[in-house]
Amino acid sequence: TDYTLHLSCFTGIPVMRIDTPNNVGIYSKDEWTEQSTLWLDGMGIFEDIDGVKLSIRGRGNSTWGYEKKPYNIKFDKKQEVMGMPKHKRWCLLANYMDRTLLRNRVAYYLAEQTSLAWTPRCEFVELILNGEHLGSYLVAEHIKVDENRVNITEMEPTDNSGDAITGGYLLELDFHFDNEWQWYGASGTPFAVKYPEEEDLTTQQLEWIKSYITEVESTLYGANFADPQNGYAKYIDMQSFVDYWLIYEICVNHELANPGSVYLTKERNGKLKAGPVW
Repeated sequence: TDYTLHLSCFTGIPVMRIDTPNNVGIYSKDEWTEQSTLWLDGMGIFEDIDGVKLSIRGRGNSTWGYEKKPYNIKFDKKQEVMGMPKHKRWCLLANYMDRTLLRNRVAYYLAEQTSLAWTPRCEFVELILNGEHLGSYLVAEHIKVDENRVNITEMEPTDNSGDAITGGYLLELDFHFDNEWQWYGASGTPFAVKYPEEEDLTTQQLEWIKSYITEVESTLYGANFADPQNGYAKYIDMQSFVDYWLIYEICVNHELANPGSVYLTKERNGKLKAGPVW
């Protein structure tokens, strides 16, 4: 007997498939599983991806402990994904605690309407890992310094004096305190340098940005903090901080009070800016 089989995707959402070598499981946030392969069926919405090589590992802090795991992926070479600009690094967000699966996407959409310089782009996929359908995931751009992402001046290890040492820096406020280059500010706020990356950051650059943050905090918490010339507005880009704060308030994101994944940038010869949101 001959049969005709009609296949359809019940959601209409693009399908991403990742196979690891010998279908080995992903159990680590630190060790990459290399020589994995990714396919994407764009469902006629986005361009397909046909078997490109990448590495994959776990990601997240509390989210890594949930039944539905989030992942980081790293292509062997820069790759455009679902209309988003080429890059090696991407995130697969599981949205496990969000029964709507929409909150991250909505938050990013709102942030894109503000003056913030860059907000991670993202798209939904159905994820199949080693033949197992894991459900809906959000493919998002990783927060990295790049002309298509956090577009600040890329520093060199020789940028240790003059204007060159003033930026650009990507900072993270993170209570987990598990970064390579980190410290507590005078207010008790945990700061970490995410860019320059840990293997490139020099001692001079670290000391300079720590000193700058100390100056910002002493001014912000000082008696003359509201002075229009020498108060906090001298150091902080107010528009970005207002927009950043509004997004977190509207989305009821509590991570400003106990900061985790809270990002700031300091451009060369520029002020401290809030963002990007995460």
